[in-house]
Amino acid sequence: MSGNNQQGRVFFYVIFALLAILTFLVIEPFLAAILLALITVVLLRPLYVWLDNRKRFQGRSRLVTTVTILLFLIVLIVPLVLISIAMFNQVVEFLEEVTSLEIESSMTELTAAVEDALQKIPPLSEIEISEEDFTQVLQNVAKGILTWLSNLAISLGSTLPALFIGGLIFLIVLATLLPRFDDLGDRVQELSPLDLNVSQLYLHRANVMITSVVKGVFLLAILQGLIMGVFYWLAGIPFATFWTLLSMAFAILPVVGISFIVLPMAVIALLTGNTTAAILVLIGFYVFVNPLDIILRPRLVSKEAYLNFTLMLLALFGGISLAGLLGMIYGPVIMLLFLTSLDIYTQYYSGRAPQTPADLESVEAGSATAELI
Repeated sequence: MSGNNQQGRVFFYVIFALLAILTFLVIEPFLAAILLALITVVLLRPLYVWLDNRKRFQGRSRLVTTVTILLFLIVLIVPLVLISIAMFNQVVEFLEEVTSLEIESSMTELTAAVEDALQKIPPLSEIEISEEDFTQVLQNVAKGILTWLSNLAISLGSTLPALFIGGLIFLIVLATLLPRFDDLGDRVQELSPLDLNVSQLYLHRANVMITSVVKGVFLLAILQGLIMGVFYWLAGIPFATFWTLLSMAFAILPVVGISFIVLPMAVIALLTGNTTAAILVLIGFYVFVNPLDIILRPRLVSKEAYLNFTLMLLALFGGISLAGLLGMIYGPVIMLLFLTSLDIYTQYYSGRAPQTPADLESVEAGSATAELI
């Protein structure tokens, strides 16, 4: 009987592995939509629980789910679509102006200002800049970007059916998992061969990191971009909406952030004699945006999701390289779970310490490994 049982177990594992591979191949085209839905469930779960505790919603999970998703669409998705349309229109308008002759006088002023600035630097004083060549270079770059945007719009149009299906799957998975999120966590713990405390710690850390990254990166980037947009408008910067949206995008990137836009903009404003605009832009960046990062980021990012600067940088850029924009969430989550695994092994499985739940509480208080690296 033991031999038959062993053969049956092996046969089961073979069947299970084959079915797992086939299932992955089936859902692989929509894996991004499913993962995005899981992330959204983590973010919307507090709102769902809050609504579910209201008297008029108690015991009506379908209504709570519907209201939660509608609020999500109204507050986030609709503004995101409108912002994308505004961004595209501003980019096209900006590039069309650059490629036209309407900026000829501005190019003359800018070329003269650059030449005057170079004259004040001895090693560069002999460099001559041709206004025609300078303008031609800018126009060629703008034409190339405009062509790329046109091709992008065409490709997006051709992928609309796939985008529609992906969006539909996202909404279905979101509506399915939102009211059953706790049951899903319990199911994962039941299937996990790990100790219950260890499984709970992994799920808790992933939850905390997802929430912290969205709040500390994306939400903060939106706030910083909006603040800079006010100062772009006060400074009279052309296409202020375009620069505001671009600032939101660059604020997501670590290290460089909005400075990649603000500093060149201030330099160009100074070279063209617009000192007031340069001062206003720099005030907005250094007096309001930078302090906002210092004040709000520690409040938005949980201490349990702490990664030192180097590890966070590697996780963000590595995640972007691996999975695009969503990789900014995947990367830090993977990094934090890896460091958590090191701590769990040291305190729970290495045999150097008693295997008690108290050991895991010390891990939950903060990742010692992350602080030492």
